[in-house]
Amino acid sequence: MTLVVAPHPGGVVPRFEPAAGEPAHDRLVAEMRSVYLANDVPPYLDEKARGLLSDGREMFRNLDLEHRWLVPEDRDMHVFLWRGSQATAVFSAALAMAGLKSGVHELGVSVSKIKQEELRPILDKLAQMREIDPEDVSEFVANIKVGKFREQVPEGLARSLWAKQNRAKIADISAMAGGR
Repeated sequence: MTLVVAPHPGGVVPRFEPAAGEPAHDRLVAEMRSVYLANDVPPYLDEKARGLLSDGREMFRNLDLEHRWLVPEDRDMHVFLWRGSQATAVFSAALAMAGLKSGVHELGVSVSKIKQEELRPILDKLAQMREIDPEDVSEFVANIKVGKFREQVPEGLARSLWAKQNRAKIADISAMAGGR
């Protein structure tokens, strides 16, 4: 028996959710940035690792990520926050409060279907906000109930706990929006 696979004229490549790995701490992401900024090559790297490090540093420099934190790609904007997973998730919720759709990636967020000149005023407004209520931000977190017993946790309790756990990161939204 032979299976013949032929492309469908209207077909598109399926999109998969990114695999959830371990969350990255702010310190780890800061160390990653310092590695990209450096020129040394650790002696313990094998040839493949040296090549990957070189490629990463080249892209970092080509995108001018030492000085730039907003990078356009097609119809989207990548915002390089250089913060950990939790901080970028909080920032994504803040963008949702502003009416934007964004996705979290390892080094920041990607904002869908927006140009830099449209995004900048929104970031400027977030940067000027000094008091952001964690409870307000929690209202914009999708899938806030997680874990084995998520069905037993009331929505209000989940949002309240999220707000309490992320209070410090929420206080840092204005700094993140200002590119610091």
